[in-house]
This record gives sequence, C-alpha cells and structure tokens, in this order.
Amino acid sequence: MAEAAKRAEMLRISLGKAVSDLARRGLQVAPPTREVNGLTVFDPPKGSARISARKVKEELSDFP
Repeated sequence: MAEAAKRAEMLRISLGKAVSDLARRGLQVAPPTREVNGLTVFDPPKGSARISARKVKEELSDFP
C-alpha cells in the first residue's frame, strides 16, 4: 500500500487508481515457467525460502 501511495502522489492520481494500475500491471506479467517431466513448474526468485516436503504436507492437510 505504501508503494501505491507513493505512486499516487508522484503521478498525482487517486490511491484507488494507483492500486488498480499496479494490480493490472501485475496481472499482465506471467511468471516464467518451464516443463519438467510433463509438469509445469516455475523457479522462485533467488533468495526465496525453500519449501520442504514436510511444509507441503502440512499445507495440504487443510484441503479436503
């Protein structure tokens, strides 16, 4: 929200318009993907936290 507020002030537009513009820009940029053994995967940005198999199991336990 702080970035949107800075953008709104800099461009002299409403905060709502700044948020909408940023959301639209974000939707237009598809993350880079590749296919591995028939499965579409993406490479997270460098420095991102690793997700262990244990964490995946924990998160999936919320699904029916």
